Amino acid sequence: MSEPVASPALRGLSEQGYYEHSAAELQRLDRALRFTPAAMLALAVVGLAARQPAVHAALAAMGLWALVLPAHHPLDLVYNHLVRRLSGGPALPPNPLPRRLAGLAAAALNLGICLALAGGRTSLAWGLGAVLLVFLAALVARQFCAVSWLLVRVARWLNPPQEGLISGRQARRLVEGGALLVDVRSPREFANGHIDGAVNVPVDQVERHVDELLAEHRPLILYCAAGVRCAKAAGFLRDAGAEVHELGMMSRWPAGRGVSAPPGGGLAAALAYTVELHGDQIRKRTPDDPAPPVPYVAHLLAVAALVLEHGGDEEQAIAALLHDGPEDQGGRPILDEIRRRFGDRVARIVLDCSDTLASPKPPWLERKRAYLERLPQAAPEALLVSLADKVHNTAAILADHRRIGERVWDRFRADRDSVLWYYRSLLEVFDRKADDQCRPLVERLRQTVGELERRT
Repeated sequence: MSEPVASPALRGLSEQGYYEHSAAELQRLDRALRFTPAAMLALAVVGLAARQPAVHAALAAMGLWALVLPAHHPLDLVYNHLVRRLSGGPALPPNPLPRRLAGLAAAALNLGICLALAGGRTSLAWGLGAVLLVFLAALVARQFCAVSWLLVRVARWLNPPQEGLISGRQARRLVEGGALLVDVRSPREFANGHIDGAVNVPVDQVERHVDELLAEHRPLILYCAAGVRCAKAAGFLRDAGAEVHELGMMSRWPAGRGVSAPPGGGLAAALAYTVELHGDQIRKRTPDDPAPPVPYVAHLLAVAALVLEHGGDEEQAIAALLHDGPEDQGGRPILDEIRRRFGDRVARIVLDCSDTLASPKPPWLERKRAYLERLPQAAPEALLVSLADKVHNTAAILADHRRIGERVWDRFRADRDSVLWYYRSLLEVFDRKADDQCRPLVERLRQTVGELERRT
């Protein structure tokens, strides 16, 4: 979690290992993440009522399968490939380790029920079934996972604080007295929101930075999302001789007191910065085109809308608004400013969507070939933004071709065949790399590029 975890559901998801997601993202995923346990609950009821060991054998196999392949739980795949398309919900992310371990526990219960039913031990099957049904019902109703909850407590037992967790008020008084707040979450979580004045030392980098922390000669107050990483880091730092206090969960910090919001303030701030960068810019147009010029911001808004319409999150939409900023308005300094305002993830997506940061720009063909070589290595979250950009670009070219014909190609720094080669090559990359979330946009791009090729 990257923000204070207010609701029991979000706290439960944090304990299940969804550390990399902001509170806003988890709120969006909350209902979707209940689908698989709800489906398993229904199947378990059917299996028990019908006394069918095969049903529970299948459920056990699903849990074991997901343990090895986090992104391929069969019921998650049903949701992502069918239910999501019908409901318009967000795509389910891969299952983090604590959730997969909970799935392993459920698999063990299902295997026990299967063997009990097959052996005619109905009472034992119903006893194990009652435990399973309560376990799944708690997940569906409140995102409470007993296994994840237990793992958090075991981790705290293995790395016990010397004096127990300190309260939020105690932590605040210690900070006012000179203690150093240390956020041991990931850089992305830290960028999405943290306690003011904290330094970010991810738990897997604590050993590397221990000398720097000891050199501060100050008490250290550690926190994370659910308390597990905090306990782990605290144990290591105490062994190194540091005076350590554990706040545990970030949400225990006094409400409303010095918790930074995500950088940039979200879409509204991104839109304001987009207008600042591109407010005086217009879209490419053919000389002597009688149509009024189109503000460049219209293109950026359209790309952001496509991203959101096809399941993108807020940070992807922000990147869509800003994806041409570094390329057109100042190169690396603009990318650094985007990173400062909106975080590393947005900046990485923008970089993956830029064909150059150099000024002056290299020749058109050189830039496009280089971008085609880099695009297959881009993150899936950047592929969605890049694809939305190309869909809107080709749609605009096609609309203008219908209006003014072959003169549309006069606006480019390349001839008609080169432009069509570029979009056809992009389509081939997107066709290979795109996931189900991007597939409708790939088909739109295929249709538009095909019509452009037929018309010219």
